[in-house]
Amino acid sequence: MARGVLGILCFAAAVAVAAGQGIELGTRVMRGEETAVYSVRAEGERFVWLTVTAPGVDVVLGFEGAESYQRELFAMVPRAGEFPVTVRVVAGEGAVAVTLRALRVPTPEDRRRVAAFVATSEAAFLLTQPPVTAVASRTAMGKLVEALAVWRELGETRWAGYVGHELGNAYLNLQELVKARDAFLDALPLRRATGEPRLEALTLSTLAAVYNNLGEFREAVRYAEMALPLRRAAGDRKGEANTLNNLAFSYNRLNERERGLELNLQALAMRREMGDREGLVLALGNLSVAYRFMGRRRRGWRWVWSSWRWRGSCGTTGRWRTR
Repeated sequence: MARGVLGILCFAAAVAVAAGQGIELGTRVMRGEETAVYSVRAEGERFVWLTVTAPGVDVVLGFEGAESYQRELFAMVPRAGEFPVTVRVVAGEGAVAVTLRALRVPTPEDRRRVAAFVATSEAAFLLTQPPVTAVASRTAMGKLVEALAVWRELGETRWAGYVGHELGNAYLNLQELVKARDAFLDALPLRRATGEPRLEALTLSTLAAVYNNLGEFREAVRYAEMALPLRRAAGDRKGEANTLNNLAFSYNRLNERERGLELNLQALAMRREMGDREGLVLALGNLSVAYRFMGRRRRGWRWVWSSWRWRGSCGTTGRWRTR
């Protein structure tokens, strides 16, 4: 991993950092898996609020043992000292700016915000570290429900939307589809309120997949078609291809085979253009199913053969799935 120490900025506790205004710790064009390191100096127990601005770049923000993929982090430092802040690029390339939004003596509200952040982070870890067992999912759900109540009370719409979406994912892990649907529906207006098309599109597209699994294909079409323009607006081409595949699946189940085929071909072209090898396996598999649904079995088997060839070349195994 490339690691660049971009500078150390120290702030005395006497410096008042106005919440929402903040002081920029630094900006740097970053790529690959570069890591930038800064530091914050405190003169006693302090509440710390950090944010990252990084259009088109996926980053992980780290501070005092905590990590956040959500471009925002809340923490408490228990004593005087100098504490490192790290920001690591996961994917993409572009300008990455780190801002210290608050450094202050903690209020009761600050302590609740940090507790909700910790519960949210612990739940996210449980839901992303394989194998994700039923016990892990249920433990994560308890933490998410607890955090969601606090985020709502604090008016933290973005975090409430994120936690609501993750609660839906936890129900999906347990195959509790109706509860998952309800959790995503509750999260949707919160995601919309953030004004971030990428977040709203993710929840809409996930809802479409849930409705497909429930056999409610018209509802699946409705949510997928709402997600598509938002995916495009966010420049999320991989997400757009996933939504196209979900939409094609819905139309195939509704016996609108030509429409399903057209959408599968669009997704296939996008994945080829992006060089998305695993996604290409998915698209080829879906295309083979679409042709066989239409009674064109010979052509369908041709795409099956192509998908298995690509599957072997990128080390992918398992059954077809829609995302």
